[in-house]
Amino acid sequence: MRLILKFTISILLITILFFLSCKKDVSCEGCAGNKVLFAGGNNGQGVSSTVDIYDIVLHTLTTAQLSEAHADLSAVVVGTKIFFAGGTGANGASKTVDIYDAATNSWSTTELSVPHGNLNAAVLNNKIFCWWRQYC
Repeated sequence: MRLILKFTISILLITILFFLSCKKDVSCEGCAGNKVLFAGGNNGQGVSSTVDIYDIVLHTLTTAQLSEAHADLSAVVVGTKIFFAGGTGANGASKTVDIYDAATNSWSTTELSVPHGNLNAAVLNNKIFCWWRQYC
């Protein structure tokens, strides 16, 4: 049963990626409610601010824009909200956090204390923890 479920999810994601609004290397994904979001990335001409929002119930694809274009974002979900944080934009590392609320279909923003590309994030007890990789 697990193998069939993984296969079905893989085929669904491949199908969705085929129909994204523009050809790009998707930076990160997040799922909340009945929506899957594919945010940022590189479209071959630079970093992208486009967010493709796929509704798995209605089978519709809409788009929105991040507050700034960036790739290498990190995404985490808390409740009905997806947080897209950090990444690298045209001006280097970003401290922007774009927040999508699936319950209200609305966006808001906040900032990290310092800018970071290659950010990692996880959720524990409804709290978001972020850390970054530093190469020696």
